[in-house]
Amino acid sequence: MRRNLNAGIGFESVNSHVIKTHGSGDGVQLLVVDATFNEKSGRYKPNLDRFYNGKSAQVEKGLEWSVLAWVDLRQYTAYARSAQQPEVGYQNN
Repeated sequence: MRRNLNAGIGFESVNSHVIKTHGSGDGVQLLVVDATFNEKSGRYKPNLDRFYNGKSAQVEKGLEWSVLAWVDLRQYTAYARSAQQPEVGYQNN
């Protein structure tokens, strides 16, 4: 099971299909990017560094995710297209 999960699931294609199937198809649509912060402790987590956390309005230790989303203003909703962790150039423990 671990070997199969390492290959990836391909959520980008699944999410694209959901957007095409359930999106309104007309009206105003936007493609947006959002940086999301997750608090994490420990020392040896890949990509663990200090990032700005908007919730606490300060820099904290954790993980950052760049989320690409499709916003459908006719439906007043957003569909996540993909989420990736940016590469960190150094470890700041």
